Amino acid sequence: MRKPIAVRKVLIVRPDALGDIILTLPLLMALKKNRPQVEVYYLCSSYTAPLLLAHPAVSGIIVDNYYKSRKHSDYWALLAQLKQHHFDVSIHCYNELDHAVMTWIAGIPIRIGDRLKVGPNFFYNHTIPQRFRDFFCHELDLNMQLLAP
Repeated sequence: MRKPIAVRKVLIVRPDALGDIILTLPLLMALKKNRPQVEVYYLCSSYTAPLLLAHPAVSGIIVDNYYKSRKHSDYWALLAQLKQHHFDVSIHCYNELDHAVMTWIAGIPIRIGDRLKVGPNFFYNHTIPQRFRDFFCHELDLNMQLLAP
């Protein structure tokens, strides 16, 4: 039986649009309510960073230049930053292969993401089936489901 990991630092992966970031804020608040000692960081774009930096529950941000540029140099620079932070958990609200592989290579022990997204799901070790085509389930609720593990 594996020894449970003491969760100190969590990374929320959402490098795209402002509205999508806003839909992750309830997840952030629920996480902080249940584990107030945990430091929560965001992997985000440069234009969403000011919103997150102003939020009292956010410990820090990592700006994802790779998301727009798709340059190998930006990928490796971002990977190096992830390794330096020694995150315990990554929660993937943005489920793309590049970012799933990146958190795996960075050695983040707990990687949570969408079981139904073929490709990235192979790099998550905790998965939740997220049905984005279910019109009766809001994306905010799908984000909250990622806290189950």
